[in-house]
Amino acid sequence: MASSMVARRVLAAASHGQEGGAKTWKILSFVVALPGVAVCMVNAYLKMTSHSHETPEFIPLSLSLSLSLSLSLSLSLSLSLSLSLSLSLSLS
Repeated sequence: MASSMVARRVLAAASHGQEGGAKTWKILSFVVALPGVAVCMVNAYLKMTSHSHETPEFIPLSLSLSLSLSLSLSLSLSLSLSLSLSLSLSLS
């Protein structure tokens, strides 16, 4: 409750310096913000209607390909860990 009173006092003190501040923000909201939201909504609708949502054909991975992918991932993780350890040791 006390913090809301402080916030009101700060906002009230700040608004005394600019008499047209609220009017300016109201005009900006109607002239800039609302048309911007409308343009984004139209863009999203047009993109949604132009693209088809067909699912591609499922092609299962072979066992050798999945093993090579997991091996390369584990090697890259171990390499990044060793690099980060060597950097942390060299910095200390």
